[in-house]
Amino acid sequence: MPSPTVTLIAHADAAPELRRRWDRYADHWPAATRPRASEPVDLADALCEPHTVTGAAVLLLLADDDPATRAGVLKLIDLLDARMTPAVVLTPADSSHYDDLASDRVIVMPDAADPAAVASALHALAARQPAVVALLDELRTVRRFHGGLQDQMDRLQEELQLAAHVQRQFIPRSLPAIEGLEFAVLFRPCGYVSGDIYDVARIDERLTGFFVADAVGHGVPAALMTMVLSKAMPSIDDDGSIVGPAESLRRLNSSLMKRTGRVQTFATAACGVIDARTGVVTIAGAGHPPPLRISQSTTRPIETEGCLLGVFDDGMYNEVSFRLEPDEILVIHSDGFETAFPDPPGEHKNHANARYLDHFREIRDHRQHRSLEQAVGELARSLDRQSGSLHQIDDETALVIARAREAARAAA
Repeated sequence: MPSPTVTLIAHADAAPELRRRWDRYADHWPAATRPRASEPVDLADALCEPHTVTGAAVLLLLADDDPATRAGVLKLIDLLDARMTPAVVLTPADSSHYDDLASDRVIVMPDAADPAAVASALHALAARQPAVVALLDELRTVRRFHGGLQDQMDRLQEELQLAAHVQRQFIPRSLPAIEGLEFAVLFRPCGYVSGDIYDVARIDERLTGFFVADAVGHGVPAALMTMVLSKAMPSIDDDGSIVGPAESLRRLNSSLMKRTGRVQTFATAACGVIDARTGVVTIAGAGHPPPLRISQSTTRPIETEGCLLGVFDDGMYNEVSFRLEPDEILVIHSDGFETAFPDPPGEHKNHANARYLDHFREIRDHRQHRSLEQAVGELARSLDRQSGSLHQIDDETALVIARAREAARAAA
């Protein structure tokens, strides 16, 4: 192990004395290798030219105890602290002004201390300094990597915010006003972006199309897939014919199968059309939770046959038709609600339960006295009251459709 170097510091008039003392300290050095020492550096020069303070430790001899010296010593200790450089401070025998300087890196001793004691203190500080320097190097490296990591995290956050902005362009800012119908939606991504997507749009003067889709997974990959899923909306074909729900899903599945690469991507969806005059709903599903037809006394799932989107080339989808009665609501939801309402404390806890069905039924009850949008707002408040609602597990989307009250009275 190479011999350590000690920086000697004293007032200029005390430099010769420090030089003589150093020889005695070096003679008592505990290790076999004799230490090296710099030429004594004046205290004022050490403060003005910090580069003169080098070595594994500092030996500071204080011959004076005046206020100016004390101020200089405090500045020097601050400089050494910043560099994590240890020091032994030799003070006048009758002075107690420097006792508070003692720390894990500063040893304060009277200038008449035994040379062997001074040598042992310097040796201990100098011997541990290589480990301190190595730790400082590692700390600087960690801070440099941390800075780079923080930049990456900031850039990722900006990209996620941009992705969320782009995705919102594919989601209707407001639902259309269709005479004879009411629409309301609850849409809550569990992160910046969502794997759920929905839409409602008029097809012609009587028919309105709607859909809810859920890309399997979370985060950006699922959100990117929703850009393709937005094509699931029933529409009018080039020849003027209406592309119904089942055909819309079949075309979407075909498109996904052509685009699928090595990474398997798939999704669920439910889409349909509703006739504003008659209330007749035609709906098709692709592995999606069954839409719910909720009346005052019953909750009936609309079972549809259809495979997941993006799994089979020859995926087939069937349609189910029914008349939405004036006192009913139709709820098309994603599977995020299965974990949205946890079991009460003390009950058997499952990863999923059917408590959300009670809250969907409450939408129908609330609608008796308020608008459908206000009734769905009560569902949102119920979600907010749940334990863990700030850290929801999955995206939550519920599209609710009902006959408008005017239409309901006309039908009656």
